[in-house]
Amino acid sequence: MDCFEFRKGQPTRFIVVKRETGEILPIKYTTIPFFMFHHINTYEEDGHLVADVCGYIDGNAFPHLYLNRLRKGIVPKGPQPWRFVLPLTVDQSSPIGTECVQLSNMTASAVKKGDNSLYCMYEPLIDYELELPRINYDHYNTKPYRYAYGMGRLFQDLVKMDIEQKTYKLWHEEHCFASEPVFVPAPDAKQEDEGVVLSAVTTSQESKQAFLLILDAQSFTEIARAEVPTEVPVSVHGMFTRDQ
Repeated sequence: MDCFEFRKGQPTRFIVVKRETGEILPIKYTTIPFFMFHHINTYEEDGHLVADVCGYIDGNAFPHLYLNRLRKGIVPKGPQPWRFVLPLTVDQSSPIGTECVQLSNMTASAVKKGDNSLYCMYEPLIDYELELPRINYDHYNTKPYRYAYGMGRLFQDLVKMDIEQKTYKLWHEEHCFASEPVFVPAPDAKQEDEGVVLSAVTTSQESKQAFLLILDAQSFTEIARAEVPTEVPVSVHGMFTRDQ
């Protein structure tokens, strides 16, 4: 991380590109300085682009992940799930300071600062950390959605986020470290969160084995686990492939 420099005084900018033409929208979207790795999901709604991200308010959090700092108990603040709403057009006749977000069900803002210039502020989705997010990708990618799954507190928790209710559920087990949760929809599922969540879990206890955790995606409670009688390193990403 030594090759990165976080400039706290420089705003973050969103650049929106039309997929059909490659044209960059002329609107300049800016917001507070922050750092991020992952988008949760993004979709269009009534002339707005709704972008959900895992945002780090402190861009200098990652140097704290060096082992010498973690061993001293210095734990960086993790990312929060934020929603930005970017209007795709700006009324040039409206005065400076006009709120341009016209979606009544969202509290994110985009205030006009000049011609084709908007300053955006996020809407917090839940008051908990969320990183390495996954959704019901096959059916809800680039579409309005309700649920997302991720990790919290440096691999210690698995998190299910309910965006509509602004609530979350957790899976946690002492001395265990989970990998990125993978949502697998049930065959012929009728609901967005109907399926299971998979995560490879390692443990710091020699008496316990690593295991594949299987959670019911709706209740977020354990259905089963498959223990692995060998050493398994901590992993980050995961994937599921159906038997062809």
